[in-house]
Amino acid sequence: MKGERVKKGFKVPVPRLSWKAWSVIIGVAFIYYLYKVGWFDEMFRQVKRLAGKGDEPVKAYGERRSPLLGKIESNLRG
Repeated sequence: MKGERVKKGFKVPVPRLSWKAWSVIIGVAFIYYLYKVGWFDEMFRQVKRLAGKGDEPVKAYGERRSPLLGKIESNLRG
């Protein structure tokens, strides 16, 4: 028949959400990303340091490093 359109393929249903719903979804995803990379842990550590634990002596650089970095460094030395 002339003028009849045939749909090819399949259509994926997309939920129609408002801009507020999309902003909440993106915000939650961003907060989860910050949690996974450890941003909140570092911020809480900084807040504790500034809140009154600043009178503790500063640790040497070697004491704060991870054991894995120490092993890598010792393997590279010899």
